[in-house]
Amino acid sequence: MKFIIVKGEEPIIARDVMKTECDKIVEAQERSIAISEFLQWMDTQKIVLCSWKETEESGFCSAYYQYTDRTKEQLLGDFFGIDLKKAEEERKEILRNLR
Repeated sequence: MKFIIVKGEEPIIARDVMKTECDKIVEAQERSIAISEFLQWMDTQKIVLCSWKETEESGFCSAYYQYTDRTKEQLLGDFFGIDLKKAEEERKEILRNLR
């Protein structure tokens, strides 16, 4: 995203501005809703998300599936590259500035 200040017809300041986490959430909203609906459908079908784990204990290798402990919100945040903790901090800052 570019931040430009114009005086008359000439730009006097032009610089890149990093997207906030809240900006990323807004951009991802439509796709996020569709993915979230799919994840909810999976729940109704009793389909669960798992991750592959491999361990080695006492010289023995073990591999298995383990239920994921990540929430839907965490999965969506990871998929869209959104830091949920930063987004919450940004929301709180916006609310503080509105008061």
